[in-house]
Amino acid sequence: MEETMRKAFLTIFILTILFNILSYIMLPDEVAIHFGRGGRGDSRAPKEVNCLLFLGIDFLLFLLFWYSPVLIMKTPAKWVNLPNKSYWLTEENKPITRQKMESLMSEFGIAFFLFFFFLSVLTLDANLSDPVKLNEPLLLTFLVIFLIYTVYWCIKLYRSFRVPKKSSDYEQS
Repeated sequence: MEETMRKAFLTIFILTILFNILSYIMLPDEVAIHFGRGGRGDSRAPKEVNCLLFLGIDFLLFLLFWYSPVLIMKTPAKWVNLPNKSYWLTEENKPITRQKMESLMSEFGIAFFLFFFFLSVLTLDANLSDPVKLNEPLLLTFLVIFLIYTVYWCIKLYRSFRVPKKSSDYEQS
């Protein structure tokens, strides 16, 4: 399942990048890059800045989600904030910890990039409308869904790193 999750994460990331490149082609030369109360664009910039901003954030966060399991394994345990780290960061448990983190980070990466994709669609739509106006109710809906998912994911992370009662319980999970 972990490999499927990683492939799905990579796929949604690539689709987000492709959408941002397509958006660049469709956008006017100057676009709203920030929206204030009421969804009105209150800061403008060349479309190149908008595209580079989205792409830069996409790549930075992709690298963070993709490589954080590796970083956790290489970082001294005292610097890692992980539930029950004294159990999970022992040498014998590190492979399982890395596998769990790869799956969890890929899952969260998918959710994040779906949210970011929807944000990109809303931004494109706003910049193609006259007058430029962001659909705030839809944005808030996506944001609430993402925040609810984030709470669920945090609980799942915490529960994933409980100390198993016995090794046979652990091998089944």
